Amino acid sequence: MKLIQQCIAIMLIFSLIGCNGPLRKSLWEKTYYEEKITGFYINEEDSVILISGEKFSYIIECDTKLCDLAKVSRDIEISTYFDDLTLMDDGIVTGEVRFYPAVETHKPIEQALFKQYQEAGLLKKTSSGEVIEKPQKITFEAKRYNVEGTLPFEVLEKPIDTRILVPDSTIEHAGKMVITPAAIVLDSAYILAITPFALLYFSAYMLSYAQVKDRR
Repeated sequence: MKLIQQCIAIMLIFSLIGCNGPLRKSLWEKTYYEEKITGFYINEEDSVILISGEKFSYIIECDTKLCDLAKVSRDIEISTYFDDLTLMDDGIVTGEVRFYPAVETHKPIEQALFKQYQEAGLLKKTSSGEVIEKPQKITFEAKRYNVEGTLPFEVLEKPIDTRILVPDSTIEHAGKMVITPAAIVLDSAYILAITPFALLYFSAYMLSYAQVKDRR
């Protein structure tokens, strides 16, 4: 009997440390949930960005820098990358957003367009006259909401597929967003007027860290 127990223990050890051991895979495999983003909207009056998804919607209380870059994206094309999206215990999604000018710096850029990117802090010109990118990186927190009703906003032509890491698969917490004809009510307490929201025309990509690390 003792010999059988020892054999079982050895088999378990090899399963855990083996290159393709099934136990190792189940222990180390990360859990994500899939989300399709249908729109990005900004409410300048309340300094919030609303991200609508097919499963949940998300509210970011943006600082000046994030709100300014979001507003600029309505006038010039900006490539936007979201990385390291993670759902925390309290229903907050944390992550990082990076903004890039959607131009080819090795080609001539119209002066007016260059000035807009420069004022946004996304392009600069060296002393030798070379135009180079200045990517902007901002960390953020977004509260996740279950939505009752339909947001009366224009949506993206093609939803953006993304995934969000869930360190603890038992996390289910989300706030409550109720859509009325005139307002968005958050957790029965905080009210956002519908009218000030405007669609953001991000050239947006929701990619994993591994897919975009070459742009850092």
